[in-house]
Amino acid sequence: MLKLVICLSFLAVVSSYDFKDPYYNEILLADLLDSDDSLTAFDRFKRSTNEITDDKCKRQHKHKCCNDANGDNLDMIKELKKQCFTEIKSKERTERGMMDPIDMFSCEKVKRAKEDMICALECVGRKKNVVDAKGNLLDPAVLIPFVKENFASDPWQEPLIAGTVDDCLREVAEKNEKAEETRCNPSSAHFGYCMWRQFTLACPKGMQEASKKCDKVREKLANNEPVSMYHKHDFDDN
Repeated sequence: MLKLVICLSFLAVVSSYDFKDPYYNEILLADLLDSDDSLTAFDRFKRSTNEITDDKCKRQHKHKCCNDANGDNLDMIKELKKQCFTEIKSKERTERGMMDPIDMFSCEKVKRAKEDMICALECVGRKKNVVDAKGNLLDPAVLIPFVKENFASDPWQEPLIAGTVDDCLREVAEKNEKAEETRCNPSSAHFGYCMWRQFTLACPKGMQEASKKCDKVREKLANNEPVSMYHKHDFDDN
């Protein structure tokens, strides 16, 4: 247990989105779970078990705390994330041969998995033409229509987009100054988390998902509190 705690403390210094928010981590993971290439043996077991369970008995996992009209757009981005993650893993297999499964007690392998996610998000930015050759985000003239088309198509979001993009670009620049060197550019990962946080907080009251999980997410985001992965049970709806 001590080794795991030391490992997780070490991983907190990994640059880009710091993976400290368990709810957002769940969103990132859920975007990849339909891709066999991204699943561990345990994930495949869980999915195969669910597939033989009556649909009425399945738990419906909701990963949105705002009932906006961006579902279809987010589904398309999710497919792009899976495609990018598959490309990253395929490249690793080519470079290193058959890889071992991720060992949650190995700091190095967990760090590699996080960096794979960072690389996949940079890949999404490249496929959407919103980053330059080095993976740095382009200017607001490019990002504003990208955000409107892919993440913020609801009417209430439109007047917030420009200011939110500016705020998130500043946040990305600040985090990149403090970031340690990583295999891929962390800018897209920073930007994605910032946009999700900002629009989650700005969601109109009547469109907010009413659940203990989402109430806790909004509370922590509003107070800019760090979210400990050791207290993920705080988000349970039980």
